[in-house]
Amino acid sequence: TGHDTVIRAASQSDNAKRNETIDRIYVGFVELQVSANPTDPGPGDEITFDITYTNISSTGGTGSVDLPATNLTIMVNDAILRNNWGATTDHVVGGAIDTRGGTITGDDSVTSNRLSVRIPSLPPGASGTFTFKRRIKK
Repeated sequence: TGHDTVIRAASQSDNAKRNETIDRIYVGFVELQVSANPTDPGPGDEITFDITYTNISSTGGTGSVDLPATNLTIMVNDAILRNNWGATTDHVVGGAIDTRGGTITGDDSVTSNRLSVRIPSLPPGASGTFTFKRRIKK
C-alpha cells in the first residue's frame, strides 16, 4: 500500500508563497497472487501453480522517482513453515516458466521441493507470472 505523505514548504518572507508535494511511501511495492488449477485434484493429477507478481508502485508526476523492483526473487520452498506439498507431490520437470524470462532454478529434478525465479527488473506497473507444476503422488 502506498501511504501519501504531504510535504509543505512556505516562504519565510511571503506566507502567500507555498508549495505542497504529495510523496508516497511504499513499505512493499510488489504484490503476489497465487492460484492453482485444478482446485480439487486427485492422485496422479497435475496441479499448475501460477504466481502473478505486480509492481504496484505508481509512475509519473513532477519530480517523482520510479520504484523498479530489481533482482526480485520469488521462491517456493517445502521446508518453510506449514508447507507439506513436497511430501504429497512430485515436481514436473520442465514445467516451470516465467513470462518475463526470469532465471529459474530447481526445475531439474522430480524430487525438487524448492523452486525460485530471479527477475532482473520489474518496472512500476509491470507484472509477470511464474508457473510451475506438481503431480500428486498415488
